[in-house]
Amino acid sequence: MNPEKTYRTSVIPLSAFLVLCGVILAPFAWVVPAPITSPFPFIESEALNRHLFGIAGLTCVGIGVGLFYRNRFAWYALLAYLTVGTLLPAISALDARTVALRGFAFPILGTLLNGTIGVGIYFVVRPAFGQERGKAASPKSSA
Repeated sequence: MNPEKTYRTSVIPLSAFLVLCGVILAPFAWVVPAPITSPFPFIESEALNRHLFGIAGLTCVGIGVGLFYRNRFAWYALLAYLTVGTLLPAISALDARTVALRGFAFPILGTLLNGTIGVGIYFVVRPAFGQERGKAASPKSSA
């Protein structure tokens, strides 16, 4: 697939999804008084979990806007975000409280699911960021 088609069919919808989810997640994390479970391992404070969720929502908005403008930094931020999302369930296997509550199936299945989704997003979106926008790949000159 060429970079422009990948950008139109994959990057723009992913960007819109990230912005929409971030805009919804951030206010709900800070405003809605519903109890929140501990999604971050080793963090027992509900207030800190809420702040981390809100920051994750704002990060999604920033990455989404950056991807829409085809920013290279946003591409690397997306890769880092996907890596953290994959490692977070694996790290939760080290938290005795999480294992006692959910067992080992959650960390294993969460890591596999997040990793699979992350690798899929990487391979689908990568062609749009493979070469500079507007520049064709030029053969090396022998001069």
